[in-house]
Amino acid sequence: MSPRESPSGVVSPRSRSDAGSVDRRARRALLEVKQRLLPPRLIVLAMVGWLLFGYPFLAVFSRPDRLFGIPILYVYVFTAWAAFIAVIARLVDSGGRRR
Repeated sequence: MSPRESPSGVVSPRSRSDAGSVDRRARRALLEVKQRLLPPRLIVLAMVGWLLFGYPFLAVFSRPDRLFGIPILYVYVFTAWAAFIAVIARLVDSGGRRR
């Protein structure tokens, strides 16, 4: 039996607050780790974006084919652009929220 536990086995409120402070410290530590990892991830994401919108990929999709009447190049650029923005938003927004 711990010093904060009553004979009936009920944990005193003080130990609950200690558990809350441990939980807060753990969340703060996790947030610090996420914030430390954010810049390298954004650098990698910038490189991926540079590749996605660079000549080799654009040349692959630069053909006269159409998808629903829209040139393939336009479909690729706008789809990749939207996906790229969604990934950036998810990466930056996930910094401080609990999931």
